[in-house]
Amino acid sequence: MSDTSSIHIGLIAPEFPPELGGVQTYSCELAAALARSGARVTVLAPALRPGEAAPPAPAGVSIHRDLKLSRKHDAGLLARHPEVQAWHGLTANCAWLINATRLPVFLSIHGNDLLSPTGAFHRPAWRKRLHLPFGSRAEYWWSLHRGRAHLANALRRGSAIFCNSNFTASLTRERSTLPKERIIVTGIGLGEDYVNLPQTTRHAADGPVRFITVSRLDEPRKNIDLVLRALALLPAGSAWVYTVIGAGHRLDEFKSLAASLGLSGKVEFTGALPRTELINRLQSADLFVLTPSVDDRSVEGFGIVYLEANACGLPVLAACTGGVPDAVQEGVSGWLIDGPSAQTIADALRRFLNAPASFDRDACRRHALRFTWDAVAARCLEAYTGPGSRS
Repeated sequence: MSDTSSIHIGLIAPEFPPELGGVQTYSCELAAALARSGARVTVLAPALRPGEAAPPAPAGVSIHRDLKLSRKHDAGLLARHPEVQAWHGLTANCAWLINATRLPVFLSIHGNDLLSPTGAFHRPAWRKRLHLPFGSRAEYWWSLHRGRAHLANALRRGSAIFCNSNFTASLTRERSTLPKERIIVTGIGLGEDYVNLPQTTRHAADGPVRFITVSRLDEPRKNIDLVLRALALLPAGSAWVYTVIGAGHRLDEFKSLAASLGLSGKVEFTGALPRTELINRLQSADLFVLTPSVDDRSVEGFGIVYLEANACGLPVLAACTGGVPDAVQEGVSGWLIDGPSAQTIADALRRFLNAPASFDRDACRRHALRFTWDAVAARCLEAYTGPGSRS
């Protein structure tokens, strides 16, 4: 394969809009960018849930919502699309494609899916079928075992592996026997909602400094609790407010922690917000704060949320972990701390309170606009049509 304008790519997208999330965004934006490049694109995605409405398909993209997240079923779907010339699984959990087709197979890896490939494709549903009270845990370990086996096979035989950051690529190389040139850092792009923003808005300069976090409130490694404890360490009388945007099962825990630290009057938890309101909140804030850690099963593979904050003219406070350094330009779009703790976060927040104008909002936006989905698609297309693709 060599002609990018005539190639027909099939994307296996187990996570796809209208579901929300980073991988869902990746899947939709990559499909649209590949089509803009002139490639023909077929997407296989899960069926809509009751009450869900499908967003419009990107121009030039054909979406088939018949994935059941079952290898046995979904492998049979490939034969229904003889026009496809190569298949691209959009998470590591799609590694089973290697054994399901003779066509070239490409795989995107985001970080968490590499560490813990336990997607629904590998889940045997023992608890439901055998009425086992411990079934869900047994299913988890079995799906992890099977997911790792399929992934190891893909890391030996795949046409290329696409990674969202240098960190993810480094982890992948450690586990792969593929030639190094077939492990490709494609990066991440900035969505059109953020590319085409109007001029940023600001709150009154004499008001309190506004810190803000956008995150799902589920994973301990996001360290929302450490940010709250850090805020409690700031000097009494410091003029700041903190907004946490996002939903998750730890929301009530964080509200209780804020109250116990005496922060209730200065911390707001909004839950999930519509995109327009979310952007408005980011544009009117002063500093985005998200300082994640890494654990054995979960990592910040890149951090698209940092670019989204930068696109709103907002500098970021982040942690030097995982793929975050690929997203944050030290001293320009924000800064990175080592070893996130309540004290290190508090020290960084205190530093910002003392010099809240230390970052150029226009420079933050210029940094974010360097990351485009068209560039991601171009790197994928080069691999699809290159000499290393398996045919």
